[in-house]
Amino acid sequence: IRTINIGTDNSTDGSYSTAINLNASDVSITTNDSLTLSSNTVTQLLATTTMSVKGTTGASFGDDTGTWEFDGSGAVSQTGMTTFSLNPSNTLDIDSTGALTIDSSSTIGIGTDDVDQNINIGTDGIRTINIGTDNNTDGSYSTAINLNASDISITTDDSLTLTSNTVTQLLATTTMSVKGTTGASFGDTTGTWEFDGSGAVSQTGMTTFSLN
Repeated sequence: IRTINIGTDNSTDGSYSTAINLNASDVSITTNDSLTLSSNTVTQLLATTTMSVKGTTGASFGDDTGTWEFDGSGAVSQTGMTTFSLNPSNTLDIDSTGALTIDSSSTIGIGTDDVDQNINIGTDGIRTINIGTDNNTDGSYSTAINLNASDISITTDDSLTLTSNTVTQLLATTTMSVKGTTGASFGDTTGTWEFDGSGAVSQTGMTTFSLN
């Protein structure tokens, strides 16, 4: 049982060995305990083909402040990271077989840079797309949903319902057109104007009618 020293450090004569060269078709370093590689400047692990760095029960990669933590069972988390930036030169794909959640204690922005490309949400599959919260979620509603564009188009293969607990307003600075191809009904829960889709108009439930 012995310590084997190769080379000199500055505790020996005040200087280091200039280099230690290991040259072979294969170099294997095996230890029954810990393995430590330390340097006072840059430490590089370089491979001309594939690089594989793994820990059976876990692995940690980063700096003295933030690290990626691999738990040995496939889960990855971060510790101490202050920011995280991804800027690939080509496609970035995030696909999860389970739930995918993006949360922030500050603002969440999607498409906030000045790039004239489309943003697609839920363009394939049969799914419900929810935007905002209602009082079934946490007892309160989202404060507002703002839609701003030169044109806004809402198309549905079935019914379209707009519901509010107070006033619902449809306002146009120029012409307002509200039509139903096979008919239309306008009024309140008591009386309505009924358009039959062929040009005929009747009323249902009106108590009085005043023109001034």
